[in-house]
Amino acid sequence: MRIGIYNRWLRVLGGGERFTLCLAQILSRDNEVCVISQYQVKPEEIQARLGIDVTDIKFEVWPNLPDEDLSKFTVHFDLFINASHMSALLPCATRNILIVYFPSWSGREWWQPLLSRLSQDVVWPILRVEAFRTALEKLMPDVFARLQRIPSLHFREALKRYDLICAISHFTQQWIAKYWGLPSEILYPPVDIEKFIPLEKRNIILNVGRFFSGGHNKKQLEMVRAFKHLCNTKRLQGWELHLVGHTSCGFRHKRYLEKVRAEAEGYPVFFHLDAPFEVLQQLYGQAKIYWHASGYGEDISRHPDRFEHFGISIVEAMAAGCVPVVIGKAGQKEIVINHVTGFLWETVEELMDYTEELARNPVLWAKISQMAISRAQDFSKDVFASRVYELMLNAEKKG
Repeated sequence: MRIGIYNRWLRVLGGGERFTLCLAQILSRDNEVCVISQYQVKPEEIQARLGIDVTDIKFEVWPNLPDEDLSKFTVHFDLFINASHMSALLPCATRNILIVYFPSWSGREWWQPLLSRLSQDVVWPILRVEAFRTALEKLMPDVFARLQRIPSLHFREALKRYDLICAISHFTQQWIAKYWGLPSEILYPPVDIEKFIPLEKRNIILNVGRFFSGGHNKKQLEMVRAFKHLCNTKRLQGWELHLVGHTSCGFRHKRYLEKVRAEAEGYPVFFHLDAPFEVLQQLYGQAKIYWHASGYGEDISRHPDRFEHFGISIVEAMAAGCVPVVIGKAGQKEIVINHVTGFLWETVEELMDYTEELARNPVLWAKISQMAISRAQDFSKDVFASRVYELMLNAEKKG
């Protein structure tokens, strides 16, 4: 079977792109798989940043045009899987599956149809001219990326053309039902848990996440401030905070990173920007505690898209024996069992209390660390592969 897996944002090489490439890896065992994007990404870069071998996967580059112009390219596939965030490309393959990280576009806000109309009738007719498109992408990458995320006026009709919609968590599934009124199946992201093993542990608190401003910002600034408070009040002594993450293009994102670095100055806070996969593995293995704060200070009823939809990095950390101390919202609640495989916090004070408790009680830390390792097995690539084939088989029966 010829399978096409589409992800416009492949070059970002974040969580959604890891999902895309792991899915391609699994399906390529028995099928001819092609991963599609608007940019060429070198296999060696994928290997270096994500640790994924894509030797048996073909790559195809499509024109950098709006989704509505790309439907014709899907007709050649037996199965088309749209794994691109905020994409409602109208599929024309024999069978079609949509992967939803989060349904960020509800279509119900009064301004959304107006924005779609403006994009469709004014902006993209200009940007279809390659010279204008290239210039905008080079001079204003943030603006260009936002324009690409605006669905067409007919995105609801496009959604109905998919034979199966897969949500990456119950949290996402709930918002698909609320925003779109459509059913979906759960397909938790795969985690290469065998690549993350405990090493000789050090007094390290770790966080992994891209540095960017707005949206589902990873809240590195708030974590640095919490760590500083723990240091200043002597509640933590001899500990380090390590922040690992890729940097994002755009002035506002760079300014955010500079703000975080300035806040951390003079404290044992270490930045690992655009770190290779081997460095990430080592830090997971050495860290005792893993922090995660996406969604802190946000209103989940008004801005659910600003929360962690699942939390791959949390599972990676748990596999390496880190005890997760993470915000008790959204996808994190589906991974961490409070006081059993980690701690879920609501306030920064709770974050600091749990961290101090673990730092002062090595017996408690060791017990929960082992439970975290065990829990991480539930999100392995083998579990993911079994679920993928189960969903595909069910979809074929329905068809």
